[in-house]
Amino acid sequence: GRWVTLVGVRRATGTVLLYVDGQLQSQSVGGATVSYPTPTQLRVGSQFNGTNPFEGAIREVQMYARELLLAELGQQSLAEFLAE
Repeated sequence: GRWVTLVGVRRATGTVLLYVDGQLQSQSVGGATVSYPTPTQLRVGSQFNGTNPFEGAIREVQMYARELLLAELGQQSLAEFLAE
């Protein structure tokens, strides 16, 4: 196996984008606009209810309150992860 950088972006319009190693791989046409009461639980590595766990290693998780610029997506590349 090798490390990859996955970046998911959910825009306010409901569009969801998925980047793999800084390259756009897929995007939705919308529909991901759901309002949750606070506080809201976030799960990384499984479904919202704990089912379907990810089989592998999750090395690092970062969250931002803004959409990253395309140039920022490539800054933490696979080579940088492997060098750490």
